[in-house]
Amino acid sequence: VLPTDTPDLSKQSAVVSMAMSPLLWSRHLPDRFDAYSIGVILMQLCLPALRSDQGLRNFNMALKRARYDLKTWRKSQRGISDADMAILDM
Repeated sequence: VLPTDTPDLSKQSAVVSMAMSPLLWSRHLPDRFDAYSIGVILMQLCLPALRSDQGLRNFNMALKRARYDLKTWRKSQRGISDADMAILDM
């Protein structure tokens, strides 16, 4: 799991890819993929508004303001429809 602005190594030669892989790994630490990250991915699957980079930034800021309480975050959201939010109740 790497940021979207990470170079696509599959488009590079094998030598460049092999040289760059350890550098990208050490810079972005994709092995740090954790429960929070999985939760954010599930939120993005449920709520299309969170799928863009800006939507994700807004979500992270709003969640931080809500002290990482999803119920509080949910009450503060006006741009996401009740129909989209309903899937979170399942």
